[in-house]
Amino acid sequence: MANAVRDAVRGGHRPRLGEDVNWMEEFLKRVWPSIAQFIMSKLHVHIERQGLDNMEGIYRIMDVATRRLIETPLRLPLDHDWLNEVLRILWPILSKSVNAIIEEKVVPRIQATLPRFMQGLSVSMNPCDLGTAAPQITEFRVMEHSVSDGWMDIEMVLEYHAKPKMSLNCSGMKTGMERLDFRMDCNISLYGLREHPPFFAG
Repeated sequence: MANAVRDAVRGGHRPRLGEDVNWMEEFLKRVWPSIAQFIMSKLHVHIERQGLDNMEGIYRIMDVATRRLIETPLRLPLDHDWLNEVLRILWPILSKSVNAIIEEKVVPRIQATLPRFMQGLSVSMNPCDLGTAAPQITEFRVMEHSVSDGWMDIEMVLEYHAKPKMSLNCSGMKTGMERLDFRMDCNISLYGLREHPPFFAG
C-alpha cells in the first residue's frame, strides 16, 4: 500500500483493467486527516522547542489551520498548486512564530551584543509583522531516482516577495524593512516508509 501511495504521488500509478481510476484519490481522502494531524504535530513540536512566551495565540491559530488542512486533501499527482494552498494555510502559524522569535529571541540578543558605551540604549522591534503574503512554490518535481536514503525525494523552488511591517527602534532612532525578497532551491526527503498512515516517519 505504501508503495502504491508513493507511485501515485509521483504520478506514476496506472490503473489495471477493471480497476477504479479514482480509488487512490478516495483512499487518500480517507487517510488524509491522519496525515494532516501528523504534519501539524511535527510543526507543533518544532515551535514548542523554541520556548516562546506567548504560545496561546499560536495554538489558537494552529487549531484553525489544522481544521483547514484536514479539509484540503492531497491531490494527485502532487503539484505546486496544492502545495501553495497548504503554504497559505500554514503561513499564519509560521508568520506568528517568526514574529515572536524576533521579538523574544533576536532583539534581546541585539541588545546584549551592543558595545559597552551603547549598553544604556533601548532596543525594540515595533511593529514586527511579516505580513499575510505566503511564500510560493514556483517549480516542483518528484525525483524519479532517489538521491538520499529516503524513499522519496522532492525538488522545488521557493520564492517569497513581501512588504513586511518591521521597524527596529534604538532609543528614538528607527530603521525598517520595506521589502523582503528571496528565492531558494529546496530538496525534501521523506524517510521511514510505513504501511499505515501517514506512510512516512519524517
